[in-house]
Amino acid sequence: MESQHLSAWTALSAEKRRHVVAVREQVLLDALQSSMKSLLQEEIQKQGQGEAFDKSTLVLTSGMEFDAPPAGTQAPLAMVWPMRLHEDPLFLVNCVTETLGSAYPWKALPIRRWADIVVPPPTTWPGFERSLARLVQQLIMQALPAIEPPRMSWAAMSSPNCDPMMGINIPEMTLDTGANNDDENDNDNDNDDNEDNDNQGKDEGTAKVASTARAAKRLRQRERRK
Repeated sequence: MESQHLSAWTALSAEKRRHVVAVREQVLLDALQSSMKSLLQEEIQKQGQGEAFDKSTLVLTSGMEFDAPPAGTQAPLAMVWPMRLHEDPLFLVNCVTETLGSAYPWKALPIRRWADIVVPPPTTWPGFERSLARLVQQLIMQALPAIEPPRMSWAAMSSPNCDPMMGINIPEMTLDTGANNDDENDNDNDNDDNEDNDNQGKDEGTAKVASTARAAKRLRQRERRK
């Protein structure tokens, strides 16, 4: 059982829990009474050689009772369990878990499908106990609020990074539109122009030095000729 369900169930009073865990549908009552009658007759015919009715293991079977409606009312007969079994809110929950197994899911079924729990009718007392456990489970689940999946807030849904179909935030990504490349190319071109200008300045300075050196050489040659 989900922790939210368990908290909601334990929050109910013992009187409320007893009122909830009661089989009132006539089709279920008829099937259960018919199954009990057949099992009891089988034990009598076999003179005790059949499967024994063990109260220590068949807690739900041995503890159930039929609650007659008040006189003068049209309320149907109900299969209930005594108040002492409802004083501890976990008692029936543990009975269901031990009978069905810890891996058996606590899943609410539509009421129209509850008849499938007792049809075909159980042919053994352990099978009868299992049917009661499944009915008790459904009665408990019907009384508890449905647990809805967590919802995102409107602010989160309005976020530009939220996918409304999936309900999740999409990490922000930077797309390469080519503008950065153009800027980089412009920067590269500017660097190339600066390098060309530097090289051009260097070439002009070198040319001036070379010209001055040639002029000085010609001047020395003329002085020697004199």
